[in-house]
Amino acid sequence: MVLNSWVLPLYSVVAYSAALKTIDFVVEGVDRAKCAMIVSEYPNEICEALSDTLESGVTRVDATGGYSKRLKSIVYFV
Repeated sequence: MVLNSWVLPLYSVVAYSAALKTIDFVVEGVDRAKCAMIVSEYPNEICEALSDTLESGVTRVDATGGYSKRLKSIVYFV
């Protein structure tokens, strides 16, 4: 009788789904915002593409390459 019932496997699926969401909540936290730091010699194109596509602001920081000593920019995006 237990093997022919569909209720027990359904409870199992629900329990695994709840556990997965709980683990995601613990690992990721309440805020699901992500950030990216992009180092590039072409920051204007990157800033424009990010602003147009995601309709959000970006922060640009001027930098110098540690190895190449060339001028670069860091684009910070949340």
